[in-house]
Amino acid sequence: MALRGKDIAEKVWNFLTDAGINEFGTAGLMGNIQAESGMNPKNLENLCEKRLKEAGKPYCTDETYTAAVDSGEISREEFLHPLPGKQYGYGLTQLTSAGRKAGLYDLAKSKGKSIGDLETQLEFLMIELKTSYKTVYNAIKDAASIKAASDIVLKKFEIPADQSESVQNKRAANGQEFYNRFSKTGSKGGNNMSIRIGHASISENGTTSGKAGDQTGKEVCIREWYSKPWDYMAIHPDAKVREKHAAAVEAACKNDNIGYNWFGESDRNSLYRLAKAVNYDLSKVGKCNCDCSSLQNVAAVASGSGATYGSNGWTTSTMKAALQALGYKIITASTYLKDSAYCVRGAIYVKASSHTVCGLDNGSKASQTLSAAGISGGNSGSGSGAGKKSVDEIAREVINGKWGTGDDRKKRLAAAGYDYATVQARVNEILSGKTGSKKSNEEIAKEVIAGKWGNGDDRKKRLAAAGYDYAAVQKCVNKLL
Repeated sequence: MALRGKDIAEKVWNFLTDAGINEFGTAGLMGNIQAESGMNPKNLENLCEKRLKEAGKPYCTDETYTAAVDSGEISREEFLHPLPGKQYGYGLTQLTSAGRKAGLYDLAKSKGKSIGDLETQLEFLMIELKTSYKTVYNAIKDAASIKAASDIVLKKFEIPADQSESVQNKRAANGQEFYNRFSKTGSKGGNNMSIRIGHASISENGTTSGKAGDQTGKEVCIREWYSKPWDYMAIHPDAKVREKHAAAVEAACKNDNIGYNWFGESDRNSLYRLAKAVNYDLSKVGKCNCDCSSLQNVAAVASGSGATYGSNGWTTSTMKAALQALGYKIITASTYLKDSAYCVRGAIYVKASSHTVCGLDNGSKASQTLSAAGISGGNSGSGSGAGKKSVDEIAREVINGKWGTGDDRKKRLAAAGYDYATVQARVNEILSGKTGSKKSNEEIAKEVIAGKWGNGDDRKKRLAAAGYDYAAVQKCVNKLL
């Protein structure tokens, strides 16, 4: 397919999405490509450049090496093994093994194209994904999040020596940048996101200076949760306050009258001035601006937390003291800050002297975060993890058509923190008339933990005899533990 776009990144994005990979999957894949090659199809591994130079070879840069392969000065065998017994990476995805490099070489030669031709490399990428890496392809084409897509590309496709958490986070962050730049569905927050945050991001100029109002639809927006990484999370103990804060941020993100700017006539405090005039209904605010911390300050006032707005509002450096004085619980343990599963709707994430956002969904482990904060019960209303309905309730909603069908149902259930297989199994039971007095998998899981179903093979046999799916019950056990 013909390439479309102003630069390499845009061409890659359009090619991959045109090929059927969804935006989350495309972003996750591109984040890895960025880490591997800097989005350069002619990229020769740096160590190879060094070794070729030491060996006195005239082709020891990206350009000269590519030209030498194209001209035949470098043979097919030498391309596969640049130095005796050694293998080095080349191209967008840094193909390293002889077999993978041979595939690219042969495709380029058959098409009469340069080995560094972008379109040829993208075609080969899709060939690899659909043949040798089907598991990766199936995971990213309908990915539920950038992080999930990025991690499987890292671990199952690129497979670098360093797959540490910091590497995972960096590649996912790369992907998020591409998503922010190119996504056609995520700028104002569509239903395709899993755990979301709302924030004031940056002006239309990519700086702290801009016109009144959101000129791009992305200045003040909803996006997928990410790790900055955050210094702390501030959680108000009252669920109603958290819900009002989240709702205020959502309203601001959906109101294109609210943009990003620091100084001037429509400065970072102009949102507060206009919000005050409409009793803090941020959906009714006219043309104005804010920045990340002033938005959260206004939302905190709107929430009824007791917050006030000073002459210049909160900054990310002053927020912690202000939040503590208002009774917010401060979470600093990294466990709760690095994973969207611990997100709490209405929680405020802060990186001092840098950025702040508001969590808009409950992650699957939100209840653990609340417990760590010393807050019991009362989770925010529209989140997706804590305070969830039972599998039986969700199964009956599925039957009533509330969760859609097919892949749409799978995505929506996953985004809300439910295990699709478990829910579908219960749906099948209900529809087949096997409702009886049978307990839900969650109830049985609690009995398993209490020791009522034995251990090992004995447990498997007893559960099967009683008509329960051992794997589904064990999943519930693992979640509860």
